[in-house]
Amino acid sequence: MKRLAAVAFFVAGLALVAGVIALFVWLRRRADLRARVARAFAVLRHPARYLRTVATWQVADWCLRLATIWFFLGALLQFTTIEVSNALKPTSPSDFTGPRPDYTGITWFHGITMGIAEIFFQDNWVTGIVILIGIAINTRIGAAMALMGSVLAVASAVFYGAHDHAIRDGLFGYNAALTAMALGGMFLVLNWPGFIYTVIGVLVTARVWASLGIFLEPTGMPVLTSAFVFVTWLMLLAKNGFPGLIPVAPADAITPEKNLARYRQKR
Repeated sequence: MKRLAAVAFFVAGLALVAGVIALFVWLRRRADLRARVARAFAVLRHPARYLRTVATWQVADWCLRLATIWFFLGALLQFTTIEVSNALKPTSPSDFTGPRPDYTGITWFHGITMGIAEIFFQDNWVTGIVILIGIAINTRIGAAMALMGSVLAVASAVFYGAHDHAIRDGLFGYNAALTAMALGGMFLVLNWPGFIYTVIGVLVTARVWASLGIFLEPTGMPVLTSAFVFVTWLMLLAKNGFPGLIPVAPADAITPEKNLARYRQKR
């Protein structure tokens, strides 16, 4: 129970930080905030009706949400006792000890293909190839970005001297592949500045996965795709500081090819 409470406290802290950042960004873009707040509180003019038709249902809704989160976190703590993908376990680079084997072609091949397979928490390099083919059927740019993300993650892990087994398990690659697909054409038009920005995001994601793995391991909570989410959010929040980046609104995002074609038509 203490471990579960620690995990819940950590998640709540992350949610609070993300909420404060989102609120700050939103407030900067709302000049008519006072009028909007006044309209929001207009419902309180009829307290009895508000309590009956709004507040009661909202309290029930949030109680169910918190209960769901509690049971979800409890389920995560069971991944250490069952046979599942390493990406679903509280794994970090420090778990791989002993003499570090020499890097070989198998290290690179398995690291890249398993990095893509672990997007769906699959410990099979064949599955990684099938997933990459499936992505390519829908978007060739997306498949190229996923492959690039996994390759760069493996290269980063090799450069920093990660253990061969950690690389071959695909643990460095799956978050990086997701970041590459998100930034490389989906939420940013894939021009040269966008491509460079994506490469930076991929390299940062590989390091963030290792850091989060070490940080979360004492709580018994796996990293999952939190490194991808955390880095992608930060990179998208910072996009306005780089004039060369062309953002794509989530509601308008289709495929990298169509996003790029639409941008070229507007020029």
